[in-house]
Amino acid sequence: MRPKMQLKMRLKHVALLGLLLTSTWGVLAADIETYYNQANTFLSKGEFAKAIEAYSQVIKQDPKHADAYFNRAGAYSRLKKYQEALKDYASAIEQVPTDGEAYGNRGLIYTHLGKFELALEDLTLAVQLMPQDAIQLHNRGVVYQHLKKQTEAIQDFEAALKIDPKYVKAYTNRALSYLANGKPELALADLEQAYKLAPKDPQIFARRGRIYFSQQKYSAAIKEYTQALTLDPGLTSVWFNRGTAWMMLKNCPKAQADFQQACKRGDKQACKAKCES
Repeated sequence: MRPKMQLKMRLKHVALLGLLLTSTWGVLAADIETYYNQANTFLSKGEFAKAIEAYSQVIKQDPKHADAYFNRAGAYSRLKKYQEALKDYASAIEQVPTDGEAYGNRGLIYTHLGKFELALEDLTLAVQLMPQDAIQLHNRGVVYQHLKKQTEAIQDFEAALKIDPKYVKAYTNRALSYLANGKPELALADLEQAYKLAPKDPQIFARRGRIYFSQQKYSAAIKEYTQALTLDPGLTSVWFNRGTAWMMLKNCPKAQADFQQACKRGDKQACKAKCES
């Protein structure tokens, strides 16, 4: 199960100051901002292809519009067009080299692509430029997790929580690092705190299930996995994990049923899983 990360967008609409303002290229500034505001509306509604088209109109008229590159990159990311997104974040950074959010978002794409060293480089720049931004600290912590640097990850999650004590993902992801470091009780304490803040977050139950499984408390793990799936049946890895717990209890019919659910959702490992009593 991958730790969750957060992508930032800029959806604030720009007020038009007048129809006589012109850019360096002689294009009405009002026209540019009309396209930009329209693009932001499309983006906020999840109409990513339309947003890309509108941002492209902005960039065509104003090739130095950093926020248009930034948000178009976000739209490309939502459509899984990661190479296009990387190019746009590079353009945004070229226009504003101190744009911490652009470095941060580019770091997320590198993370998704498995380029963790590049992700760490970008997210470290984001943290340096935005030291009070809990999201950047959290996201760098997730990269440290991928690099198996759990102590550094915990430090980043702790720093994020000092800034935002109600940051649920920082608690749930720190729990994973505590578990990896052999500290299940600290992990459970983090998940209890997360539960108080967000009692319907399925990741809390999924992670708690992993802890109980690691302690060979398979029935308790199944209970947590079941609650997670009740809240979000789309959690593929949880179907597989619950199936594995059923297998440990030698309940092969239920194990195979869960493996089939995971297989239907694209888990190739689950498709090959066999339970033999």
